[in-house]
Amino acid sequence: MWRAGRGAMFGLSLTLALALSPVVIAQDDAPSTVAAHDDAALGSILTDPSGWTLYTFAGDGPEASTCTDLCASVWPPVMLDGDPVTPDDLPGTVTAFPRDDGSMQAAYNLAPLYYYSGDAAPGETNGQGLGGSWWVANSGLAPAPAVPPAPVLPAQPLPPAPPPPGPPAPGPTARPTPPVNGPGPAATSQPSAPAPTSAPAPTPVPYMPPRPGY
Repeated sequence: MWRAGRGAMFGLSLTLALALSPVVIAQDDAPSTVAAHDDAALGSILTDPSGWTLYTFAGDGPEASTCTDLCASVWPPVMLDGDPVTPDDLPGTVTAFPRDDGSMQAAYNLAPLYYYSGDAAPGETNGQGLGGSWWVANSGLAPAPAVPPAPVLPAQPLPPAPPPPGPPAPGPTARPTPPVNGPGPAATSQPSAPAPTSAPAPTPVPYMPPRPGY
C-alpha cells in the first residue's frame, strides 16, 4: 500500500511537471511587444516586432491615455492581448494599462504607445513632431539627437536715412523792369566821350612907339 501510494504520488508530480512545461516554454518564446530600430535621423527608436514606428503623445500621463475617439482613429493605440514582453536589450520596461473601454494598451517607461495612420510602411516616421505633441518613442539605448536650431541670418543693414530737407534753391534773378516811357534795355547807348576843349585865342599886344633918346 505504501509503495503503491508513493508511486501514485510520483506519477502525479511527473504529470504536473509535464503539463506545466509547455506553459513556461510558451512564455519564453512569446514575441516581444516592442523592438529597437536605428533611424539615421532620430537615433534608436521603438517599433513593433514588424518594424512599424511607435509614438508617444505629450498630452498623456503615466499609463493614462487622453487620445480617444477621432484621435484614436488617427493615432491607433498599441493594444495587447496578453502580458507585455520587454526585449532583454532594451533599458526600459513595457507595461500594459486599461483604457476607458477596458482594452489594454502598451506603454514604455509608463508612456502610452501609438501608431500613426500616416505611415504607409514600416520604418516611416511621418508623425514625428506633428502638432508639437507627437514624437517617435525613443528606445533609451542612445540619447535622441537634438533638433538643430534654425540658422540665424545676419541682420541686413538699414538703408541710410534721407537728408533733412534744406532751404529751397534760389530761383532765377528777376530782370529789372524798364520805365514805361523810357528806352528799353536794347536802346540804352554808351556814354559819349567829352568833346575836346579848343585853345583860347591869343590876346593882341598894343603898339607902343619908341621913346626919344633910345
